Amino acid sequence: PFQPAFPRFFLTIFPPVADTAVLLVLMAMRRAGEAIKLVQDGQWPQTPWSPFLLTGPALSRASLTIGFLGFGRISQCTLHRLLAFTQPPTSATPPPRCIYTSSRARSNQGEIDQEHTRKFGVEVTRVEAQVLAAQSDVLIVLCSLNESTKGMVNEAFLNLMKRDSVLINVARVSTEVIVSLASFAYCPLRVLLSTRTLSQTLCGIQRSLRQV
Repeated sequence: PFQPAFPRFFLTIFPPVADTAVLLVLMAMRRAGEAIKLVQDGQWPQTPWSPFLLTGPALSRASLTIGFLGFGRISQCTLHRLLAFTQPPTSATPPPRCIYTSSRARSNQGEIDQEHTRKFGVEVTRVEAQVLAAQSDVLIVLCSLNESTKGMVNEAFLNLMKRDSVLINVARVSTEVIVSLASFAYCPLRVLLSTRTLSQTLCGIQRSLRQV
């Protein structure tokens, strides 16, 4: 029977977007942007060496909590990829876990989360937005724009986040989901990365390579 073209198209774009999300997470947590800027500014030779220079927090740390604002197929593809970088659970090391928020809790939400937990091999739980902000070590924005998400990531949301947490912006419409940080007197986040930042960074890498 005839199948419309768009489902197949969307299935083909899920993995590339998930790959980009993982790239942004690694760049943020391992401070790649700062390292690239040092090279571009000619400051790398003068930078004192240390074993953990510009490494940042690790995805392999114990009790890592990965959060998603929106948990559709791209978020699930992203989680599958990120788990490869996390610490395998042992008796001495708590495993990573995933929390997410969605537009609303379903009547069978417990069953849905149990299926996600079985599928990914780590605890996956839907939580409310305030809990998502407060508990996530890495928070990835991958939601659609609607009345419930518009302006959701605002000053109050950010002030709930941990001081060393990382916010990754991948959603196409996230300029309306995430309120501008420019007017915030205080922001606990170490890094905010977006697909626009990635584009600027990659252009910077190309310029640096041409200078070598």
